[in-house]
Amino acid sequence: MTQFDDLIIFYHLVTRGNVRSAADQLKQSEQELTEKLAAMERKASSQLLHRHLPTLTPTEAGNTLFEYAQQAQSLLTAANTALQSEPLSFSGTIKLAAPYVDGEIILPIALSRFSAKHPQVNLDLTLTHESLPLSDNLDLVLSTTSSVHPQMISEPIFAHRWVACASPSYLNTHGSPTHPADLYQHNCLGFKAQTEGAFEWQFTDGRHHYTRSLSGNFSVNSPQSLVQLCLAGQGILFVPYLLIASQLQSGQLHQVLPEHIHKETKIYATFPSLRFVPRKLRELSRFIQQAYNEHNHNNE
Repeated sequence: MTQFDDLIIFYHLVTRGNVRSAADQLKQSEQELTEKLAAMERKASSQLLHRHLPTLTPTEAGNTLFEYAQQAQSLLTAANTALQSEPLSFSGTIKLAAPYVDGEIILPIALSRFSAKHPQVNLDLTLTHESLPLSDNLDLVLSTTSSVHPQMISEPIFAHRWVACASPSYLNTHGSPTHPADLYQHNCLGFKAQTEGAFEWQFTDGRHHYTRSLSGNFSVNSPQSLVQLCLAGQGILFVPYLLIASQLQSGQLHQVLPEHIHKETKIYATFPSLRFVPRKLRELSRFIQQAYNEHNHNNE
């Protein structure tokens, strides 16, 4: 029996003319679509598409199926249009997880704005130092990884730019490094949430990117505690700009080695469905992305 999803896939294979274009449109892999087409042909006991031509062309059996595929796509389009014309009024609970870096600075702003617009939605936030897998217990996960289950969707929403900084008191006492190699003579503050390792810092010489393994007498998994140690003059810090933007602007911290720093961490929003993401999750993701962008713009 042909499933509704099969009809939508077949519609895009025919109208797009090739597997790659259809896969991009449906946000699925080419291999997955190829396998689904083969499964459809096994169910039909007949070849549905000619593959030897420049574009995928329906066979006689494929033309019959395509008539129904067009109806299915029209029905889906009409349903989406009807839903989008409805006022945005959400309810229920959204369970989400995010790194501490984002959860302590950006998410309070985004969630407050979202709640003001959608007061009937309960928000359940878990902050973590490790990426949590999206499961039945979570609706939305913010993380630094785009590797997800094939039936889920992960979209980039922001990119953290990393910086190195220290307090004026520390720099007055120990001097300011002028080259990454100078950091071997300094006390570095390790951020344990960094994927590569607390003291594995990334640099560039303008042509190549490289990592230096540094050391220090503090390594902490709490970003706010690490910032406080840096403000207290305990060493040089390497963290996302988001964490110390206000301190840099106020002069409480000074950036070091700006022309040598090379690290950017993308933040992804992961949803539980590859095809149909609930509108309230899309709306929440939009609020979060907007908060990121505003914070970044206001602190440039």
